[in-house]
Amino acid sequence: MNILFTTNSMDVGGVETNLVGLSRELQQRGHNVWVMSSGGVLEDALQEQGVEHLRSAIEIRNPMGLLKAAWRLRQFAKDQGFDVVHAMSAAANVVATMALGRKSTTVHLSSPMGLQNSDHEAGLVTDARNWLLAIGADRILLISKEIERAMRRLRVDADRMIDCRVVGVDCSRFRSSAARAGAIRAEFGIGPEEAIISTIGALHSRKSHHLFIQAASGIVRQQPNTRCLVVGEGPLWGELQQQIRQLDLEGRVILTGRRADVDAILAETDVYVKPGIVEGFIGITVLEAMACEKPVVAFTTVDVQAAIVDGLTGMLVPPGDAEALASAVLQLLSDRPLAARLARNGLALVERQFDLPAVASGLEGIYERVLADKRRLVAA
Repeated sequence: MNILFTTNSMDVGGVETNLVGLSRELQQRGHNVWVMSSGGVLEDALQEQGVEHLRSAIEIRNPMGLLKAAWRLRQFAKDQGFDVVHAMSAAANVVATMALGRKSTTVHLSSPMGLQNSDHEAGLVTDARNWLLAIGADRILLISKEIERAMRRLRVDADRMIDCRVVGVDCSRFRSSAARAGAIRAEFGIGPEEAIISTIGALHSRKSHHLFIQAASGIVRQQPNTRCLVVGEGPLWGELQQQIRQLDLEGRVILTGRRADVDAILAETDVYVKPGIVEGFIGITVLEAMACEKPVVAFTTVDVQAAIVDGLTGMLVPPGDAEALASAVLQLLSDRPLAARLARNGLALVERQFDLPAVASGLEGIYERVLADKRRLVAA
């Protein structure tokens, strides 16, 4: 098959990292894969595996850029004869809808990769984004229960929706990361006896890093031999640094900035924390931590429970309760057998359900099935 993925950008992030992995897996299965986006640092990773990147402005606030991107996609589709165009953002889906039109024989799929941009985003804004993700698509691929609920609220036809896994992790990558882990402690001046608590994600309000830092205050107070790493960059850097100073956590909580070695950081982590409370997906960093056989603590949401069963594959605490978050982390630091058991169970779940080869196989089957359905419809 000839497959084109479209998304906003190829900057470092969960959606983008996943897209690099999916492209590689599908390419290795003999498919021809392209990616269209506004560009970013992960373009090189695509090109290293033979995936061509098409740079074009795909940003919902840039209507002229969307029109130009749609025109370019239409021309490129004529040249390459795409079987599948798979959009992974609202802007990308608008571009695909304008480029392909209703009479196209190309299968047009859309994957909502999240819901709100923050926990205080207006419902009308969230609904508008989801509506843009649904228009024009032959099928909408649902990665979570809350996304399905949002689409049903917009009265999207049930026969257009397919539950499937689009996000996965390369478990083999995390099996080989321990050898580089020691350098992390040396870089940040962390002693061999100090525990490391980490969280990974863009410094954006939807990630709720302020709750992680608030919890870190309680953790460090009871376990001074602990360091907390916040991995990522973004607009809240200054605000989070100020919170760290106000809570007297300098040197205890470290903002690492963007990192290309998150696997090595996870290998050295004792407990991984997901402080986000916004629904939309489990969180790719949660799956990565579990793939690295690390115990995970998260706030209870509908979607995170697709991977974390409290007391079995991780620990869940009430949403927004930083004190409970700290208590759960401290319990895992003090009860190593419990931490090890949760980590083993988490690894087994990820290997079974979210390893990239399995995710790619599922997508491949959906592509083939929907493509066959569309060809029959066109022939009729």
